[in-house]
Amino acid sequence: MATIPRLLPYVLILLAQAATALAGACGDDVGGQRVACACGDVVVSDVRLQRSDPVVGGPCSDDGLIVDAVRGTDSVTVDLAGLSLIGGGSGIGVHVRDGGAEGAYLIGGPDGRPGQVAGFRVGVSARSTRGLRAAANLIVSGNEQDGLQLSGRSATIAGVLADENGRSGIVARGRDHTLDGVAARNNGHHDLRVSGNGHFVAADETTASDGSNRVTGRGNVVTGTEVER
Repeated sequence: MATIPRLLPYVLILLAQAATALAGACGDDVGGQRVACACGDVVVSDVRLQRSDPVVGGPCSDDGLIVDAVRGTDSVTVDLAGLSLIGGGSGIGVHVRDGGAEGAYLIGGPDGRPGQVAGFRVGVSARSTRGLRAAANLIVSGNEQDGLQLSGRSATIAGVLADENGRSGIVARGRDHTLDGVAARNNGHHDLRVSGNGHFVAADETTASDGSNRVTGRGNVVTGTEVER
């Protein structure tokens, strides 16, 4: 008979699958109609949040939104429409598990009214190969660990402010990412933590230049702030 330690990984997988099955699907086109998003829901189509969506009424006890594109989808766009996702110290605010073949787009809101993801364990996490294509006009603040986590290749992060997160403000790993007009300050560990090759980082002048930014790898270009290498 298999021992409990040997069975544990399979039990965890089954629990994760069960949790996904219980989560509701939401988006502007779910079977031809708009389904409002609540905390922990899985975004399966493009969505522009509305004030009436329960997820913006927070705080969320665990995850905010999980992006998981339907098979065959090129990309999914999540537009916070200038609204806020607020957590209770756990989960991930926007967890991009599968953003589609081209990757997901996360829009904070219109110019002058950024969206906010705050108070979760991690603000935004996109660590899969089909993760995030772009994020713009967004504030990630007051999260227990990192504000924004990014892996993969060739994503663009523009106009994102990461402040007062417990660990790092923006963590970017992979290749050929563009961080344009990003600002990071008052985070617990690194403000900007970039690793890999071929990244372009243009930091806002308000980004700290006190040694709390770290960039490692080859062919990276950094302007607007000082970094530790």
